[in-house]
Amino acid sequence: MQAQKTSIELGDVQIAKNQAFSIAISVEDEALQTHSRFPQIDGLVMRGSSSSSTTKVIDGQRSVINTIIQYYYPKREGEIVVPAFSMQINGKTTQCPGTKLRVSPANPDLEDVLEDPLTNVELELSEAEDDAFLGLTVSSDKVYLGQGLTVMLAFYAAVRTNRARLQFHDVGTQLVDILKSLRPAHCWEEDFNISEIQQEQITIAGKEYYQYKIYQATFYPLTTQSIVFPKVGLKMIKYKDIKNAQSLTLPDVSDFKTYYTQPRQVAVLPLPMAKKSNVPVGAFQLRESLPKLKFNTGERISLTLTLGGEGNLASVTMLEPQNHEHIDIYQGDMQQTILRGNNRVSGTKIFTYNLIAKAPGQYPLRDLFSFVYFNPAKQQYDTLSPKFTLEISGDPLPTQTDRPLFQGLYTRISTDSNEFAIYQWQNFIRLLTNIVWVGLLAFTLAFLWDKKRRKI
Repeated sequence: MQAQKTSIELGDVQIAKNQAFSIAISVEDEALQTHSRFPQIDGLVMRGSSSSSTTKVIDGQRSVINTIIQYYYPKREGEIVVPAFSMQINGKTTQCPGTKLRVSPANPDLEDVLEDPLTNVELELSEAEDDAFLGLTVSSDKVYLGQGLTVMLAFYAAVRTNRARLQFHDVGTQLVDILKSLRPAHCWEEDFNISEIQQEQITIAGKEYYQYKIYQATFYPLTTQSIVFPKVGLKMIKYKDIKNAQSLTLPDVSDFKTYYTQPRQVAVLPLPMAKKSNVPVGAFQLRESLPKLKFNTGERISLTLTLGGEGNLASVTMLEPQNHEHIDIYQGDMQQTILRGNNRVSGTKIFTYNLIAKAPGQYPLRDLFSFVYFNPAKQQYDTLSPKFTLEISGDPLPTQTDRPLFQGLYTRISTDSNEFAIYQWQNFIRLLTNIVWVGLLAFTLAFLWDKKRRKI
């Protein structure tokens, strides 16, 4: 059995005070199932995590790298030391040598790290007695068919007014049953893979809360059936402090209390005047890469197309090229990277192609490749195409009606008829049969002549 490949990768060491430093753990060709806690680092505060998966298909061989990324934000400017540490990744000990960070003043162009994109969503409190509640938030109350819907299940406790001491109880087991109810059957799911519950301080309607994310995913509806999230509950341990008359502290007494979400329903809208079935939905960009723009006829042209953006990239297959009279196109490798973080799913998909031009001229790549998608923000369809134009020079390559005097086997195999080959084979059999009969006749005559000579 081949040993699994695990790794730890550190992010940029030069960051602004409001910029994240990251620690990423990865495993290749296996699911990242378990890992030990990320290290606590003096001078940094842990805030938020994300997961990603990178798929590569090279020469037909497929490999997948699964990654979990933990983000840290600096508490101060100056130098911060990240000491060497080790982590257990899928049961395997993986070492990291550590590094030193150089933190500069805050960059005003970066977003406020304390702002949560989902905090503006209206939350319905089901348990206000302890000033704590279980909330299910959705990124929108209606989406288009194929558009991503981000859903988050989290527990919230007020920073200043919650007096109860609460503790999570067997969250893993509870979450299995919760997700059986929450996950809609008619959606594609991109799970954010929250492996560790962390405390983050956020502001909701002007009030500060501690937020504990339990589950987060983006769903892509496959039908126009409404997405329904039923009421679910999370059992928490609630402690009580009891003191006797002599002010002697007794052991803590705990009880269970279940917090519930409110049911939610999201409408799914059909795509307007769909041009074709299975149109991707999202916001995408297309980039092309060529070693040069000028080529000769018959020369191999290596083209790379990179499709990136926000949407269900996992459902996008190889970009099918248009047939062209003077250009042959051969599909190559594919590489996919999906990033789940910051309450959205984004990524890139890289396609490689080999092109061979058979005649001189100028050939815009937009005539060969295009990607049609629906942009829900603009509520309209859009088409992405490469912008480069190939400049081909040289003599035209021979066509089927203009063959050279000498052709190889593979040149003729797709065009020549096999009737002549069958005729040649039949003639060969007849010739071989005649040779055998002539040989037998000669042997018989020689035998008779020898016998007659001996009698004389």
